[in-house]
Amino acid sequence: MAIRLPSSTTTVRVCIRSIRQFSSSAPHSSKNRIYTPIRYPAALHETILVSTSSRTPLITYWSAGYCPPCKVISPILHQIISSDSPPCPADPGNKVGFVEVEFDAPENMGSSLGMDFIISSLPMLVVFDRGEVVERETDVKNMSNEQWLREWIERQARRHGEGTGGGGTGTGLFGGLFGKL
Repeated sequence: MAIRLPSSTTTVRVCIRSIRQFSSSAPHSSKNRIYTPIRYPAALHETILVSTSSRTPLITYWSAGYCPPCKVISPILHQIISSDSPPCPADPGNKVGFVEVEFDAPENMGSSLGMDFIISSLPMLVVFDRGEVVERETDVKNMSNEQWLREWIERQARRHGEGTGGGGTGTGLFGGLFGKL
């Protein structure tokens, strides 16, 4: 198509193309994301960054090959998180990321991961939201109970990238770290 401008003798050619619409964000899926098990410290930091950028709480399961309770709890966690139903049926938009951290991998054992994230026992569940540790669970009895674990995961999914602004799970000053003050 050619357009002649009235005040000049110059002809301008205009190409008219169809306008495509695009979305700048990925479509939301109601499925949880299960990441490849962590064997290197850098992989954990990268996974935390990915979950932070997607505003999805990340549940990390710290385990070791020599830990008998870890071998019992791991399949329960995988079954709940990989199920087709969303973690929070009342709000299917909520989801979680999940990754198992192999604490006894040579690269992890030689690093400061345990100290950095205060891993005091195995198995341990540590939840990251907005890149911060927001909750920990070390009670093997709770983690072995499928109903309790399902409700706990639903509670984490409801965080939806909101965070709590600290590393403690209690209330009060410092998230209850020092008890009631």
